[in-house]
Order: sequence, then C-alpha cells, then structure tokens
Amino acid sequence: MSTRIAKLGRERTIATLVKRVYEIPEGATPDLLRRAEAQLLAANPRLATAEGFASGASILVPAVRGLKRLGPKAEAEVSGEGLTGEMAARLEALQSRIDDALHRAALTRRETQERLGDRAFVAEARKALPQVTEFMSAAKARLAREEAEEGETAERLKAAVSGALEGLKQLDALMRRG
Repeated sequence: MSTRIAKLGRERTIATLVKRVYEIPEGATPDLLRRAEAQLLAANPRLATAEGFASGASILVPAVRGLKRLGPKAEAEVSGEGLTGEMAARLEALQSRIDDALHRAALTRRETQERLGDRAFVAEARKALPQVTEFMSAAKARLAREEAEEGETAERLKAAVSGALEGLKQLDALMRRG
C-alpha cells in the first residue's frame, strides 16, 4: 500500500481540500464526498479547526473507495527505485501524525484549563470536596509544565524529521550519481 501525502495550499475547508486531493468523478454522490471528508478528517484530526489549515503543512491522503487520490505516490520497487521517495513520504506522514497528536493534546489541555478557571465549576467542586483547591492548583501547574515540555518536544521531533528528510535527499542524490 502506498503512502500519499499532500501539502496544504490555500484550502480552508475539508470540502475544498477533498476536491484538490481526490479525482471527483462525474455524478459523485454527496454521500461519497461526505465519506471522503470524514476519512480525510480522521487521518488528519487537526483539520477540524481553522488553525489546522496551515499552508504548506503535510497531510495524509487516505484511500477512499470510489475515489482516486491525486498527486504523486511514494512506493518503492524491488530494485530500490523510489525507496527514498517512499521513506520521505513516510517521514512526512510521521510528522503529520505528530502534529495531530500535539494538536489534540493542546486542545485537551486548553479545555481543562478553561474548566479549572470556570467559577461555577470551582464552586461546585469545593462543595463536593473542600480540599479541591490544592488539587486544582497542582493541576494548573502540571498543565503549564506539560505545555512547555510539549513545545520543546515538538521542536526536537520537527528538527529530527527535517534532518532525516535532508539525509534522504542527499542519499537520493548519491544514488542518482552512482
């Protein structure tokens, strides 16, 4: 199975992205397009928000029954031809998955911080458990620490993937010379 990666352009909605990354046959049903949107979103959860549509970001393009994916595919042959292209696509897919996981973690953290700052929630929690203030303070500190650590981790991972992609470019150039 080949890995398909696309780079986001000026698209701002899943519907417009579907039209760019899939060949839409004449008479495609709305159900088919909704299914393609759902699968594209499932493969790239960060596209659920406007911030997820960062121009130039890599996204995974999943196979959708009834639609042909557009763009180059990365698939190695037995001879080794295409190996660096497939590895690059897989690294870009890895970066896309990392970005999605970090985005989901940030959303969860933000929701938790909002909840911890909600006066009604805090008042209700104090009624149920008087020592909750200590727990909430500890939770806020932990969330702040996680956010800082996650930012550092994201930068390290991004640099590692970029370095691996650069190494693949160099390897590909050597293979083409030889």
